[in-house]
Amino acid sequence: MEQDDGHYAEDVPALKRAKPLSRMEQKNRRALSKAVAVELRARAKGSGWKIAQGWLFREDDGWFVEACPLIHLADSTLRFEMRAKPMSLDPVFWEIAGTQGNEKMPLSFRLFGAWTVSIPAAKVVQMDGGSLDAARVAEEILQVAQRELEESRVNRSIEGFLEDVQQHHSRLSSRPYLPAIVCSLIVLGRRDDARAICVAAHVKQEIGGFLGGARTFVDLAIAWLDRELPTKH
Repeated sequence: MEQDDGHYAEDVPALKRAKPLSRMEQKNRRALSKAVAVELRARAKGSGWKIAQGWLFREDDGWFVEACPLIHLADSTLRFEMRAKPMSLDPVFWEIAGTQGNEKMPLSFRLFGAWTVSIPAAKVVQMDGGSLDAARVAEEILQVAQRELEESRVNRSIEGFLEDVQQHHSRLSSRPYLPAIVCSLIVLGRRDDARAICVAAHVKQEIGGFLGGARTFVDLAIAWLDRELPTKH
């Protein structure tokens, strides 16, 4: 839940930073982060949100939604990031990677598991982070999480999700969201398009962020798609 100074996700627009804090103030912020995590767990009961390591997450009508409050330690910033992806994405990824057993893991595995589909933040909110009242901060986080969840349900679709991920992906030299794009195309029945993207990535020596032994995600995806489309390639 803590966020050290300078460790912003590269795909998230920079937000206004507050005045740097003293060592004592940073110590207080670290204590606040731990206290807020405890408060969130207590207050989230009955809300539909689950809590793990200070992060909120839930399944919502076929979508996996995570809400991450980041209490910065170097200043008084409190940053809130929300992500939502179709529940169908990770099972496709696990089938490609040969790790289908992950489907039996708890829901939180989609948040912290090593082999899961990463996606960009759909919404970033900078909140008032000056209060050291853990109960007040936790309550505000839950209110923002619920508000953003309800807004995210408007016009939610896999097609829209794919378009958003592609836009983020194209802006980053690291190309981190290839698995999300490929798996989304497969879920949408566009397997030829998924294969074409993987072949282009292979030519550029992109690995898709994962290695399975000596094989990259790109290699694994092409092999899987060739098994699914044996007469075309």
